[in-house]
Amino acid sequence: MKRFIKKIFPWSPALYHQAKQVMTIVRNQFDTPVLILLYHRCAVLETDPQLLAVTPENFANQVKWLKERYPILRFDESWESVREPSVVLTFDDGYWDNYAYAVPILERMQAPATIFVSTERIGTEKEPWCDDVERIVLLNDNFLGEKVQIDLRGQGVIDALIADEEARRELYYRVHDMVRLMQPDEREELLSEIEEKYGAAPVRPNHRYMTEVELKDLARSQYITIGGHTVTHSRLSMLSREKQRDEIEGSVRCLEKIMNKKVTTFSYPFGGREDYNVDSIAIVQEMNLKTVSNFPGRVYRDTSLFELPRQIVRNWDRTTFPVMFQSFWYN
Repeated sequence: MKRFIKKIFPWSPALYHQAKQVMTIVRNQFDTPVLILLYHRCAVLETDPQLLAVTPENFANQVKWLKERYPILRFDESWESVREPSVVLTFDDGYWDNYAYAVPILERMQAPATIFVSTERIGTEKEPWCDDVERIVLLNDNFLGEKVQIDLRGQGVIDALIADEEARRELYYRVHDMVRLMQPDEREELLSEIEEKYGAAPVRPNHRYMTEVELKDLARSQYITIGGHTVTHSRLSMLSREKQRDEIEGSVRCLEKIMNKKVTTFSYPFGGREDYNVDSIAIVQEMNLKTVSNFPGRVYRDTSLFELPRQIVRNWDRTTFPVMFQSFWYN
């Protein structure tokens, strides 16, 4: 469709966008769409530089609004018989607040959801590496006024004076973006070196992943499905095929062992088209894992079950959420 529209409107991005919207609206009339929503955290956080947290209050209002207007489907079931626009709820990563805050809301409202869990730090007090970058850099007062030198392992060297909060924030985003491109062991080694040299803010108990006990409890819920999300939450496209298989199979087998239940779903970490590749798709297809990505779109009859699009939800209140949600049907 994109190629067709661009051929007709090659001179105007605005016209292309409008034409794409019109064609999507028309398609929605003939091919019933399913909209998969992506959440990460259900919590009130002091800092949230990646904008991943939705407060329990806003989450409850969002689910209530959806429940009153659309069927909320299970991710792990077939949607072939769906005859009206429908919604699916998903969470990535496996933070403890999914268990503590999101799931009670979902169960109270009888709304199913799937939680995709990275397995390496299940049951530990460690923060996920994405949060470690925040703790080690963004929340570390030792950087302020400091001339820092950080070797990014073949991706350049940071040599800068961190004069103020803005400079520290820029440092955080740069380090985060660079370590995202690294191999898992290389990433952990670099973060350990930075912490050893410059210190870090204390580990935050509210940034942990779920425990085995919490996962076992969720496995008994009639509304919750648990899916894989790799072992180390690494960018799959940076890994060899063999390492990708270890990451994908490793997370699935670990969760199956904990829950004593087969895992049939998966989510690519980060999930942009550049964050996984043909090897990733081949592996999840071989394992018959219904898999979500993280680029906008709707699910139609011909959408691949191994690259299902999702729309990310932010911390929108009851006034903003309906406006943002409606645009998901055609943007």
